[in-house]
Amino acid sequence: MRPEKASIVSDLSEKLKRSPFVLVTDYEHMKVGDFGELRNRLAPVGAQVHVVKNNFLRRAMSDCGFPEVSEKLVGQTAVVTGEKDVAPVAKIFKTFATEFKIAALKIGFVDRTVLSTDELEMLAELPAWEVLQA
Repeated sequence: MRPEKASIVSDLSEKLKRSPFVLVTDYEHMKVGDFGELRNRLAPVGAQVHVVKNNFLRRAMSDCGFPEVSEKLVGQTAVVTGEKDVAPVAKIFKTFATEFKIAALKIGFVDRTVLSTDELEMLAELPAWEVLQA
C-alpha cells in the first residue's frame, strides 16, 4: 500500500479506536449543502461524519478488531464517529434521514458489537442519557 493510503487508513483506524460507536451510512444523492447540514447537526453532540473509501474502511475496521461486514460496505459510504453517547447521534440521524429522504444507515457498532438498522432506530427513540440517569 502506498504511504499516503496507509496514512489515511491509519488516521481512520485512530478515529475508530477512540469512538465508543461507529455508524456506517450511505450518502448517495446527498448534496454538499445537505452534508454540511448533517455535519452541523452532529457537531453539538460531539460527533463527526467522514466520507471514506470502502476499501480503506475495511482495512481500518480489520485493524481495529471489528467484525467482518464487507457485504454492507458497498456504494458511497460515510462513517460517523463520536466522543460520547450514540443515542443522540442516532436520533439526529433518524430525523435527518426523515427530513431529507437520504443518508440511510447501513450498519452500526457500539463497543465493537454489530447493531442492525432496527436496533439503531430503537436507540434513536431513547431519551437523553441525562434523563435516564435522573
